[in-house]
Amino acid sequence: MKKLLAVCLAGMLCLGGCMNETAKDVFVTPVRPDATTTSFLYTPGSYTGTGQGYNGPIEVRITVNEANIISIDLVSHNEANYILQKEMMVPVEENEEESTDGKPADEDPSGQPAGPKMKTVIVEEPVEVIGRMDTAINEILANQTTNLEMDLYTGATVTVRGLLEAITNASSDASLR
Repeated sequence: MKKLLAVCLAGMLCLGGCMNETAKDVFVTPVRPDATTTSFLYTPGSYTGTGQGYNGPIEVRITVNEANIISIDLVSHNEANYILQKEMMVPVEENEEESTDGKPADEDPSGQPAGPKMKTVIVEEPVEVIGRMDTAINEILANQTTNLEMDLYTGATVTVRGLLEAITNASSDASLR
């Protein structure tokens, strides 16, 4: 019985080691190898990939050497900068009597006296989607990874995710198999 258990454990260890090697082969997120790495990550050349942006497909072309992505070019996309409009509550100036919704400024919707007189205004905020794509590309090139802090891309999250998808697809084609 002990022999059977030992044989089973040895077999599981061998299979576990094989599975880890397979997982390494499938891993395609671009990374900068450390100084001790002698193997190559990519087949040098240019590769294209496509991802889904907010306004449609985003196509990129990456150029790689054996170890790094050396350039990322936007081939085509339909993304655009836009103006985000959002509502904000601001205090009513002394000479204003009514809020923008037509109700007296000193009453809340329930008819109860309210605190300071407030009104709703529309504030416009430009969102630089194209600039955020450029920032993401520069960050990927500098760090050799597609693991970005997505909070930095608020307002362009879907676009940047589509860009990352396109770059990942292109780097998958470039990866050594």
